[in-house]
Amino acid sequence: MASQKVLVVDDEPHILLILDKVLQRYGCMVEKAECGESALNLLYSNLYDIVILDLMMPGISGIEVCRKIREDDRIKDTPVVILTADKNECDKEECLTLGISDYIAKPFSPKKIAERIEEILGKLGP
Repeated sequence: MASQKVLVVDDEPHILLILDKVLQRYGCMVEKAECGESALNLLYSNLYDIVILDLMMPGISGIEVCRKIREDDRIKDTPVVILTADKNECDKEECLTLGISDYIAKPFSPKKIAERIEEILGKLGP
């Protein structure tokens, strides 16, 4: 099975590092972005199997990134998993109306993230 290509977007470097290491162990090819602008640049020039997206970032928020994903015919069907420390139910409801695949609260279990991605995409790893 070919490696899954994952875009991880978070403004916290330690979160990017943790997810990069965990997902690479499962054989995923991981690209990282630290802000919404960088994420959109990557999304408009590459195709990903899934996006793991933080909600609260400086500049363009995760909700706005998700909205732009859903508006672009080329990437609108890309699964998006929201990863956030935000406990705001309104944000969660807005994300759900945008068709996210899952909404995971921080702190999170890296293993649970990999399991959830596997549920969305199918078997990870070689």
